[in-house]
Amino acid sequence: TTLPNALAVASGQSAQMHCLMTFMQAGDNFIASAELYGGTYTQFKYSFAQLGIEARFFNAADPEAGKKLIDENTKCIYIE
Repeated sequence: TTLPNALAVASGQSAQMHCLMTFMQAGDNFIASAELYGGTYTQFKYSFAQLGIEARFFNAADPEAGKKLIDENTKCIYIE
């Protein structure tokens, strides 16, 4: 019997990092709602920046503001 591909991690932040790093690399960016759990905001703003990945934040109540942040290097839209 073959088990499905899976990964178990100890925290939501670890899950976020693993998930996003599967398809992002230095020079990429993603947009995220500014209304995030504090630890998530910090991880996105600082940890991803150290890897060369830019997090761009917008007010989720104004989707048009988020739309303006998307460019050819945007790989993800993250909303909690």
